[in-house]
Amino acid sequence: LDSSKLWTIDGSIYTTSLFELPAGGIGMAIGGQFRRETLKENPDSLNVAGDIAGNSPVPTASGGRKSFAFYIEANIPVFSPKMAITGFHSLEITAAGRYEQFRNNDTDDAVPKVGVRWQPFDEQLTLRATWGEGFREPTLEELFAAPISGLKLSHDPQNGGAFEPETNFLVLSNKNLNPEDSETYSAGFVYTPKYVPGLTCSVDAWGVRRQGVIGSPPADEILAREQAGNLLPGEMVERDASGGITRIIAPAMNLGFQEANGVDFSLQYQRPLPLGVFTFLTAWTWLYHFEFPEGETAFGFGLGGGNLAGFTTDPGLSNEGWYKWRGTTTFDW
Repeated sequence: LDSSKLWTIDGSIYTTSLFELPAGGIGMAIGGQFRRETLKENPDSLNVAGDIAGNSPVPTASGGRKSFAFYIEANIPVFSPKMAITGFHSLEITAAGRYEQFRNNDTDDAVPKVGVRWQPFDEQLTLRATWGEGFREPTLEELFAAPISGLKLSHDPQNGGAFEPETNFLVLSNKNLNPEDSETYSAGFVYTPKYVPGLTCSVDAWGVRRQGVIGSPPADEILAREQAGNLLPGEMVERDASGGITRIIAPAMNLGFQEANGVDFSLQYQRPLPLGVFTFLTAWTWLYHFEFPEGETAFGFGLGGGNLAGFTTDPGLSNEGWYKWRGTTTFDW
């Protein structure tokens, strides 16, 4: 029986007009949160003893943490229809910040976010952009969970680089993991032409970069370190009497960076009819860059390297693929 619990206490105070500027009122919100998380894993006796075919022994596991956070956000109107000048029908700036502290490992971080919304002529065209930083503490599963068995691709240098598409791999949790950091941006426009009532189109470019991504190394990296005699703490390669690999063991760790860039497109047309409303919506994403050169996602089994956008299945390299284009189109009445 596995169970997890999350207790939270949240509080916030906000106003849409803290005080008035010539362009309008400043909106502001201040808040805080306290969280308590727990994880308990109690496998049955067969799992504990490893008496289930294809599975490694699964020990009991437990862990928890407490954390608290504070945030503040403000919306500042610089220009508005009641105080506009040429080229600035409306201009709003949003600024926010969040501070979070985790008591289990004494880590904390303060992250900012800023945004701009600009209408140069009227309500037909809106230009917008945001930038912010992020912070992700390892999950309780990544810190304390029982080992997870899986299969990974490998090329064994001790056997002439022999390819094995299903090498047994055991991922261990790691209570010494560090948090991940991230940086994001987006910029684009929304156009709602008056000469076509009900039509809205938008385009937004975006990017995300994560540092210290939590994951497990590719099997080939561990085998190369075994060959060189410099396995990292917690890493192990188990072999049978003939030298074949029976299992690779490695803890989750903070790997390198992960970066993704793309463009979102959407087109919506809505028209009232004598009976009901007709709506057409199509939304698409173009992922033109995805890079994760330093390993594999935690408890996952895909190999990174180079720009993986549009990367298709290659049994010698990866089990994963990332679509360059994804989208949906709907008609509603």
